[in-house]
Amino acid sequence: MKDYGPIAELIAPYMDRPRLSGSRNLASRCPFPDHDDHSPSFAINIENGLWKCHGCNRSGGLVTLLRELGVSRRRVDQMVDPILPRLEKHRRKERRKRANRFLRDPFLGDVILPESLLGVYDWKPNGLVDQGFEPKLLRELEIGYDNNKDRITFPIRDLYGNLVGVMGRATVHGDKPRYLVYRGRRRNDEGKLVASDYGPEFDEQFPTYKIEESHKYLWNAHRVYPLMMSKAAPLIVVEGFKACLWMIQHGYWNTVALMGSGMSLEQHDMVVRMCGRGIWLFLDNDSSGIKGTKRIGKWLRRSTSDLWVLPHPEWADQPDDYSGLGLKEVVSRKKRFGSWTREMSLA
Repeated sequence: MKDYGPIAELIAPYMDRPRLSGSRNLASRCPFPDHDDHSPSFAINIENGLWKCHGCNRSGGLVTLLRELGVSRRRVDQMVDPILPRLEKHRRKERRKRANRFLRDPFLGDVILPESLLGVYDWKPNGLVDQGFEPKLLRELEIGYDNNKDRITFPIRDLYGNLVGVMGRATVHGDKPRYLVYRGRRRNDEGKLVASDYGPEFDEQFPTYKIEESHKYLWNAHRVYPLMMSKAAPLIVVEGFKACLWMIQHGYWNTVALMGSGMSLEQHDMVVRMCGRGIWLFLDNDSSGIKGTKRIGKWLRRSTSDLWVLPHPEWADQPDDYSGLGLKEVVSRKKRFGSWTREMSLA
């Protein structure tokens, strides 16, 4: 096969007679054995690793593809980490373009971490399992556990599936902050040099690492984005990781999380880019969630008129409070953003 770059080299053994489609996509029959694909339904972008199968409706980033093909995490680390320096050249090129806002890629992460970093947190998050989350789904979405900090870990990825950071949710009552964005770089603490949240080994390897504001990313967007390009479904927007996981577990794969009740400019632009069949806002049923829904809705309404709210009954606080049937009922009662806003002002 011609030299189409590091991503093409890595996934070529899993593809059936791949061919270039356009300037950036490699197409072939679907590589998943449970999909009897008679025509080239599978395509992967050889620059950023985003892929989609139009036949079986799977999608995601490069790491997601390898994991779903049955490659072990250790083997994925061995395959992906060596090509990161070559992908980093593309990232640096994009960074140089940022002087011109019309040329830069705002959805590419400012940092790219090695996949092997997640191996440190490759433990089952029993707290989520006890709450009804399926272990298989947690493994698939790479939810882990940090034994040192007693935190459930969630990988943060950019729109193309590159690992850019880790967030940890406290499991011990009273631990603050409840959600911790893991920081890099050693820091000075009252005159003493303290290792970063990732530990001294990480600091040795990445002495200048610093994650930008985590809220520039949408959690689960790298899985949803390729499918939304075909306008397969409306985009569902929730606040947190648990709400997003719960929605996915009950069949709403088209869900992304803001990681808070606010929306950044980068998140806004991603949501608008993915809203082919409308946007459903499903934030929490508390004061910050209601205020956030109003604020975000007014902002999004400038870009789309196909904007809806999934209204909570009084007894529910967040999406993971519902059963599967409960979620269907809420979806069936969705309201136009304008109607919901008027009703809230009269309440």
